[in-house]
Amino acid sequence: MSKKLTLYLLLGTVALIAVMFYKVISPFVFPLLFGAVLTVLFQPLNDRLIKQFKGKRRLAAGATTFIIMLLFILPLGGALVKGGFELMDASQMVLEAVENPEQSGLLRKIEAAKSSFVGDAI
Repeated sequence: MSKKLTLYLLLGTVALIAVMFYKVISPFVFPLLFGAVLTVLFQPLNDRLIKQFKGKRRLAAGATTFIIMLLFILPLGGALVKGGFELMDASQMVLEAVENPEQSGLLRKIEAAKSSFVGDAI
């Protein structure tokens, strides 16, 4: 084989491996970058906890992890609970509209929302 053909085959193989590597790694890029950002943001908290726990790094790491989880999980849990209540209210309104379409205020609310939206757009 000529040297050019060998070079092209090598470059093609490297490009193919690079594409396959990217396809395998791409789902993990954002979580890794997000973890790196969180590490940089919470490093001072970890350092402060190491001092408070008198050099016990593992205990400080556990406490830091627990605090970070609380910071993310509590608001998310609150939002999920609020969304659950909203979903229950919406399902109750739909159930009432199905059982008693004449007496239900759901259709009036939908019509009012449509006219309000259309009126705002004009």
